Formats: sequence, C-alpha cells, structure tokens
Amino acid sequence: MKPTTNTYTQLGLCRETYQRYADSLFEGKTAKQIGTLRKYYAGLIASLGSFVETAASTDERPYVPITKSNGRTGYSKSALAERYFKRIPEFILIISMLSTRYRYSEHVEIFREACELLGLDDPSTIRKDNWHPVTFSHPSGMDAAACFNALCAIIRKDWSEKGYKARFQSRVHETGNRTKDYRRYIDKWFAKLATLIVLRIDLSYQPKHWETITLDELNADFDHLYNNARKNKLFRGWRGYIAKIEYGLGKGFHMHLILLFDTEHKQAIRHAYLTKLIGEYWKKVITKGRGAYWNCNADTKKYDAWRKLGIGPIHVSEQEKIGNLKDFVVDYLCKMDQFIRPCGFKGSQLIRRGNEPKPEPKKLGAPRKDRPKPPATEKRTDIAELECVVEALGF
Repeated sequence: MKPTTNTYTQLGLCRETYQRYADSLFEGKTAKQIGTLRKYYAGLIASLGSFVETAASTDERPYVPITKSNGRTGYSKSALAERYFKRIPEFILIISMLSTRYRYSEHVEIFREACELLGLDDPSTIRKDNWHPVTFSHPSGMDAAACFNALCAIIRKDWSEKGYKARFQSRVHETGNRTKDYRRYIDKWFAKLATLIVLRIDLSYQPKHWETITLDELNADFDHLYNNARKNKLFRGWRGYIAKIEYGLGKGFHMHLILLFDTEHKQAIRHAYLTKLIGEYWKKVITKGRGAYWNCNADTKKYDAWRKLGIGPIHVSEQEKIGNLKDFVVDYLCKMDQFIRPCGFKGSQLIRRGNEPKPEPKKLGAPRKDRPKPPATEKRTDIAELECVVEALGF
C-alpha cells in the first residue's frame, strides 16, 4: 500500500527541510563532506519516512518462511520487503548521525525507538555488506528477515498505540485549516482595498546570537515593533500581517513575515525600499544592533521570471499575482509545523495574523474590479517623509 497524497506532500517537505538543515543536523562530518552528501541525507530521511508510513499502513507480513524445492528454508518477500529491506542499514546509519539536541518528525522518532528496542541501533553491526535475510545473525539469534518483520510489527503497533499517528494526522489537519483561514484573510483584504502592497521580510538575529535568542525574546521584539508602528510614520498605511516563527538549525529562532500596506499612504513602486527600511528599523532600533533581516521584495524580478510573483503592489484585477500570493507565499508560511525542534521546546503560537478588515459599506458606482490600477509612477510625499524618519533614527 502506497502512502497517501498528503503523506507524499509532507515527505517532500521533509526532504526539503532536512536538506536545508543538513550542516547542523549530522554530527561527525566535516562541512565539505556534508555539502557533498546533503541531498543524499535529505532524500534518505524522506525515504525513511515513506518506509514508516508504508509499514504502518499494511498488515502484510514482509517475510514469510517457506521450504524451497531443494529442502532448504527460505523466505518469500512482500513488496514492502522488496522495496525497503536493503535500505535499513542506511536508515540506521542516518539515525545514528542525527544530533541528540533536537526532536524530529514522528516517522523518524518511531523508527529510532523501534530500532533501540530491538537492538538494531548500532550502524557498525548493521551494515550493507552483512545485511542479508538469512545469513545475517543478530545477537538475539534472529536473522535479518526476522529482524525486519519485528521492526515492521513494532512500527505498526506503536504508530497508533503510542500516539504517533494521531500527532501526525493532527498536524496535517491543523495545516489544512490554517491554510484555508489565512487564504481567506488575504481575500478579505482584497475585498476591502483595490490595491495592496505586499511585503515579505524575514526577521532574524546576527550569527553570534543564534544560540542564545529565545522564543520569548523574539516574540517580545516583534511585539515591540508592532506597538511602535502605531506612532511611527514608517509604518503608516500598515493594514494587516501574517507572522510565522520557525527554528532553524544554525540560525535559531526567526520570523517569516508578510506585511500588507495600502497605497493611500505608501508609494507602490518603492515597495522594496520600504521593506529595506523596515528591516533596518528591526535591526538598529528594535534589536539594538543584534538583528538581521532578508528583504524578499528585492528579488521580485526573479519571482516574476518564474511566474511565481506574489509580492509587491498587487491590484485586485491581477488574479495571477493574487493566486501566487496565496499558493506560494501564504502556503509556505502555513506549511506543516517543523520537523525539527530543540529538545525541551514546549511550543507556542508559532503563527498569527492581524485582525480581519471591517467590511466596506456598499456604494453606488462601477464595481471595484473595473477601476484602473493607479499609475506605477504616481508621486507621493510619503517617501520623503519616510526618509526624514530614517535619517532621524540614524540609519
């Protein structure tokens, strides 16, 4: 039985996640080695997840003892054994390399626990060159086929009984609901305003602070920025936001942020510059030099070439851009909770958004969608005003 579509989606994310974090995940390897093996590691962990999902979803016995025509004992093997048996030494090796400072996906955790229970957690004993269904001999007396059967049996039993399945399904369900809610949030803002200026910025900290910054400190710094925005001309016209906190190995806690501005107070054509000013405000004022940021709006040409542009100025008539905003930008922030978290991390509200806009009273006249977009070169006084603010802050 193959994993479900949802599972394939999450395993793809798993592959991407572990590939991105490989430098810090795997201990005992040099940076050069990890750079070479990065894709291999990431793909291997995704394959491990696929094995656990498949093993947990069928009652079929992987290896069934048979008597061959020559009178010798052997095994007939199922599709599960055919596909995954030879990969077990690789899975055990990759698990042994994972840092003990972090917790991982349900699939990784249950595999590691089952291997420890069966005494299959030593990569020096379980190797590719000796892992054979019949000739391998485990200290318990089991051959490799029996070990594989026992491993699958424990995974099937514990996947449900120990709550791994429930936790995984809960994350999938929450992700689906969250994504729908945040996509509706974007739609409601376009129902309110004909044009939105969409900014995407990542707020983080300087490398020397990565290991010490806590979740509470990041939340406090963002709350500080949010409260200051009420009286700061730099943020005039800020209408809504979506904020997602993540923990990056080798990067610590950081925030992915979508900001929605109106065009009444901000000049749409200067969206990348406005994003930069907000980043500098975070870096120099809010965090007092400890902060760092990434200005995604500076890369709009690249996203446009990929036909995935969903940031910058967007008019309600630009359905492709709105679709990209929801399909790529919002969905990325709403993706499943991370596969990797520090041990002892209790969790918190890691994603939030601003209040929904109040609906506009119905007015006579042409439908809003038929109104032309404002010229991109329209002059406003807000940029000069912003530059004065930035100069006063010492940027």
